[in-house]
Amino acid sequence: MDLVTDVAFRPGTSRTFQEFLPLGPSGDLPTSTTAKMTMVVVDDDTALGDPISVHRLGAERKRQAASYASELAKIEEALKTASPKDSLSAFLSQSPNGTLGISRQILGLLKMNADPAGIDSALKAFHTQQALFAAHSNLLPK
Repeated sequence: MDLVTDVAFRPGTSRTFQEFLPLGPSGDLPTSTTAKMTMVVVDDDTALGDPISVHRLGAERKRQAASYASELAKIEEALKTASPKDSLSAFLSQSPNGTLGISRQILGLLKMNADPAGIDSALKAFHTQQALFAAHSNLLPK
């Protein structure tokens, strides 16, 4: 899963992964595993590699972009109300499993009486994430 986190898709970044696996019940060494890279997404929102993998990622990113957009719209609507904490709490109680957790994070900031600039900064980061997903929703194999 480390290979498919959003950070891996940001321009100019590289990633090193180091995972530690526990010993087995008898002290035996962990099972080894290998990973195979099937595609690479480049800065111009095209991808090199297996066309099926590219299309799958594009479809998943499209779904993620829509989910982010929907939840961010609900959050921004709640922030305009007289009681944003109550509005976000009501939204979460109506759809406890239907959110990405963005609402919970913003609600947590509100409950901590975070500075409005901090809340705006968090929302900006989520909008950036949503824009990345939207850009990747139309990936084309090179």
